[in-house]
Amino acid sequence: MRNILVTNDDGIFSPGISLLAITASEFGRVTVLAPDRVRSGGSQSVNFHRDFLMKPYDMGLPGVSAFSFDGTPTDCVRAVFNGLSDSNLNDKGLFEKPDLILSGINDEMNAGCDILYSSTIGAAMEAVLYDVPAICFSSHRAKSGPGEVTKRYLKDMLSELIEKPLPPGQIYNVNFPSCALSDFKGILYDRVPAQIPGYQDIYHLKENDDKSFTVAIEAIPMESALDGTDIGAVLTGHISVGVVKNMVKSV
Repeated sequence: MRNILVTNDDGIFSPGISLLAITASEFGRVTVLAPDRVRSGGSQSVNFHRDFLMKPYDMGLPGVSAFSFDGTPTDCVRAVFNGLSDSNLNDKGLFEKPDLILSGINDEMNAGCDILYSSTIGAAMEAVLYDVPAICFSSHRAKSGPGEVTKRYLKDMLSELIEKPLPPGQIYNVNFPSCALSDFKGILYDRVPAQIPGYQDIYHLKENDDKSFTVAIEAIPMESALDGTDIGAVLTGHISVGVVKNMVKSV
């Protein structure tokens, strides 16, 4: 049976990771190891020279083993390959080395320039360093949980992409639109990252203080995203499927 590791960057408590884990359980044996809090915007960051705390976590999902981890998504992946799947732990039923890593479901798009900062993408980039295939899933405007299109098509996308392995060093990046199911337009493949970010951070010096800054996050209009891009696909009611390449581990 296929061993599947599921992680995310929105925290183990997020609705998106629960949906991904229970859906993935139809394709193999699922173990969840995910951050104990939100870890967005960390890219492929890791922690060194410190201890980590791992705790069993009850996700309420039949057949899914889950643990919270006080590290980044990349820390979660590294921990499994660099110790937690050693034979001395297998007899405790914790981890087996995964055959597939799934990251998400992120509660916003991971598209355009923002993929550079995404910890969801970062976890998948770490996976391919161990020659393990990885797929990222994100759902646009899903702060309260994945939308209708995500819920309807997640299983279909998993089933399809699991059977279409990529060359070494490449991952699938799937973004679901926020539109109603009735407005869904279909699936677009080979989407490239739009050359725009979704947000801009603006740094302001505090009044009467020349050393302290406040940071404001402002949304950037994304309607300028071109045809053929990931953001363009999502904004027009399509599922976007693209490929992201790891520049270190490549063919």
